[in-house]
Amino acid sequence: FLKQGSIDGACGPYSVFMGLLTLGLISYDKITSHNIKGNERLGKLFNKLNEEYYSLFKNGTYLKDLEELITETFGKVINVKSFDEKNKDVLNFTIEHLKQNHPTIIGVNYNDGGHWMLAVGYETNENDEVIRILTLDSSGENPIISTWNSIIDAKATKRGIYKYKWWTKSINVEYEQAIALW
Repeated sequence: FLKQGSIDGACGPYSVFMGLLTLGLISYDKITSHNIKGNERLGKLFNKLNEEYYSLFKNGTYLKDLEELITETFGKVINVKSFDEKNKDVLNFTIEHLKQNHPTIIGVNYNDGGHWMLAVGYETNENDEVIRILTLDSSGENPIISTWNSIIDAKATKRGIYKYKWWTKSINVEYEQAIALW
């Protein structure tokens, strides 16, 4: 888990870093140190972020941005598949990849904006249907008991654009995009 700042829109890059941590491609000690060499993959990723984006990511990041960050810096050691659809299609893509132990960065939209999180698991009901997506949310609290800190329904709970309840924030969202990493 990596904690995002309160005034930045860097949830996308934080989700990328948490995905790389989950896959064991970087270490927590390395990413939080100030001793990262520019010729290492992680150093190249930091350099790309520093050169191409405003420091606080006030406008956030887009699917293409995140995919490019990953492939241009870790592309030789990681597989990436992005998916640019909506709701049920994004959920199916995410669940398919989670079943293969592929951490998946998911993008959600809501009334006042959008957000990226790292999907790390799911919850099923007694019929083995996926009912919730379990995520690491960089804007949330440090998970102490579980490997996630945020939960979003995988079953529509409301009509309209924002069909899925994001329990942790008490709002409804639309699943918009996803990027699987392995």
